[in-house]
Amino acid sequence: IYVIRKRTKPKKSCKPKTINDLTITDVTATSLKVNFTAPTFANPMQFYEVFIEDNSIISKYFRKQEITSSGTEITGLISGTYNVRIRAVDDFLNKSEKSNSITVTL
Repeated sequence: IYVIRKRTKPKKSCKPKTINDLTITDVTATSLKVNFTAPTFANPMQFYEVFIEDNSIISKYFRKQEITSSGTEITGLISGTYNVRIRAVDDFLNKSEKSNSITVTL
């Protein structure tokens, strides 16, 4: 007896699902940790883009950082108030919509 399995091809044009449960923990004077549930998706996730934005000039230079998992610590920040969002990027570089925004003060 032979079993024939249909192979699922990765989808190049599909966006990953939006992360909707972003939380921030372990806030210090210069760092924070981003926590979220990785979206389930047909294509494997390559990385996540973390957007750390405020209304100053620093946002132009330190706008996003790439991480590979939840619980990652973001360092090198300075005192201030930031809006933090995240989005998933799959192996085909399809990007999800940005997540909910969390405001955090260091």
